[in-house]
Formats: sequence, C-alpha cells, structure tokens
Amino acid sequence: TNITDEITNLNDNIYLVPHEQSPVNEYFNTSFLPGLYPTLFPYGLGGVENERRSVRVSYAKHIRYFLSYHDHRFEMNTSFIFVTFNILQRRTACAKSRILVSRPFFSSQATEINQLTAKEVKIALDQIESNSSERTLNPRLSALLKQLKTISGSVMGSNQSRANYRVELHAQIFFSGLPNIFITINPCDLHHPLAMKFAGVDLDIDNLTAELMPKSHERAAIVSNHPVGIAHFFNKLITTVLSTLINYNINKHESYPGGGILGEIEAYYGTVEESGR
Repeated sequence: TNITDEITNLNDNIYLVPHEQSPVNEYFNTSFLPGLYPTLFPYGLGGVENERRSVRVSYAKHIRYFLSYHDHRFEMNTSFIFVTFNILQRRTACAKSRILVSRPFFSSQATEINQLTAKEVKIALDQIESNSSERTLNPRLSALLKQLKTISGSVMGSNQSRANYRVELHAQIFFSGLPNIFITINPCDLHHPLAMKFAGVDLDIDNLTAELMPKSHERAAIVSNHPVGIAHFFNKLITTVLSTLINYNINKHESYPGGGILGEIEAYYGTVEESGR
C-alpha cells in the first residue's frame, strides 16, 4: 500500500497484474491461453478445451492447429511453444502418476518414500539431472528413483523416455538379430531450399538459382523463427528417404512388395538425435 501511495503521489503510471494466492487452473480453462497471450488471441476467443464445442478437440491437437496457423504467429512467439509443451509434459506425468498410485503395491512404497530426508531427495535430484546410472544402497531412495523413472518414461523429452528407446532397440535386436546396415541421415535445414519453402518463403523450386535464395544470415533467422515449418521439412525429408530406401509398411510391419532400393527388409529402427540448438 505504501509503495502504491508513493507512486500515485509522484503521478507515475504503473501497470498492475492482479493475481491470487492459488495458481490458475490449466484444465478445461478455455480463457487460460487467451489471457496469457492477448496478442495471439486479440479477441479473447479460441481457447483450448472449450466444453461448448459440439466436437471435442484434444489439447494436443488444438496446439498443433495453433502452431500450423497460416500467419505463423503462434510458432514465431518466443514462449508459446515451450509453455504449451511443458503443460503437455506435466499432464502426461500427472496421468501416469494417477495410474501408479492406484496400484496396490504403491501404498507400501509410499510409506518408505515419505520417510526420505531432504538430503536423500537432493541426491535423487542430482542423479536425475546428471542422468547417472549409479546404484544406491538406500532402499527408500531406490524406491523413489524407480517410481520417478516409471513416470518419466512416458513423458516426451525426458531422459528416461530416451532410455526406453535403448530398451526397444535391444528387444528388436533380440527378436530380429543384429542390423545389417546403419544409416545416419543429416539434412541441413539452413541451406536446403525446401526448408525455406516450408518456412513460408516464396520460392520457385523448379526454377531456383543461388541468387533467389536468402542470404545465410537471413536463412538462419528464418529457421530459428519457424520451428514448426522446419520440423515439417525434416519429417517430410526423412519419410521420403526411408520410403525410397526400404519402402516399409509401418502398419503391417513388413516391406511393400519389392521393397525399396535396399530390397525387402524384415524390420528397421530409427531415432531422432537432438541437435541442442
């Protein structure tokens, strides 16, 4: 109150953001995103999970629609994609936790976890942050780490979700044998004309010359400002290369008749390596 009175007496303009003691509910709150991003929702309408809609649209599908919007304002926003992805991660973790705590065996482990000290929790956090595989002799700490790994395994982008890929690959090798060929596909979005096309740059791909391409610093800015378009480019290029090389039917888990350049194959396994940029 004193600060407000002092500012008022000085005839200064202030901007107050009202807030409550409890966080805003993120579930089925159609005004959450319009309130958080008024410039993206100028009319305050179009929020996700609107129960008045005749056709229900899931949170993830609605966010994909926003990120593919024609004027690119959602994908070009510096925080929208991170905030919504974080919400999806936490929802996945909460849903997994709800299933886990309903299991009969969890009550006994919950008693042990409740006895953990702050120092032991700090040790667990350090192991998760460093992605350490070091085993602990503390049974309570082992129970906590086990439950955290179980929950985070289904959360996209977590360390445990990436560790699950290794388990899947080991299972595939056990079932089909060692791979006969290893391929690394490394497309360069910064210099590829199709990447510029997916990012919304008006280019005539059929009559393209070096002079028509944006400068290198301009291409770098375009790539960083259009993450969704570049992701579409990457997905299209990788699927095209794979369909040409192996022509594999993912739904039936077998090659199409004749296969691709490499012929008919029994199985393949692929992952996407993070670029860290």
